[in-house]
Amino acid sequence: MKFALFIDNLYPKIMFVFSILSVIFFAISIYLYTKLPAIIPIHFDINFKADNWGGKANIFILGVIPALLCTIFSKKLIFAKEPLLSIRVLIEVFVMFVLLLLTIASLIVFGIYFKMI
Repeated sequence: MKFALFIDNLYPKIMFVFSILSVIFFAISIYLYTKLPAIIPIHFDINFKADNWGGKANIFILGVIPALLCTIFSKKLIFAKEPLLSIRVLIEVFVMFVLLLLTIASLIVFGIYFKMI
C-alpha cells in the first residue's frame, strides 16, 4: 500500500518532467527541421537502421507524442476514470514505462538526425 501511495504521489512530478522533455524535444525538432535534408529516415528497425523514408516534417512527432500522452494520461483524468488506487497505480506505472521507452527511442533517433547534419 505504501508503494502505491508513493507512486500515486510521485506520478504528477514525473509527468511534469516528461512534459518539459516534450517541449525540449519539440524545440530540438524545430532546430533539426532547419538543418536536415528534405527526405529523412522516419522508421527504424530493431537495430536502428532506417527502413522507411519521408519528409522532414515527420520529426515533429518526436515532441508531439509525449505531450499528447502526458495530456491524455494526466492524474486528473486518470482519477476521474478510475477511483480504485491499485488500478490507478497500475495505469500510472504503465504510462511512465511507455514514456521512458519513448524518451530513450527519441534520444537515439535525435542522435541519428544530428549525425546527418
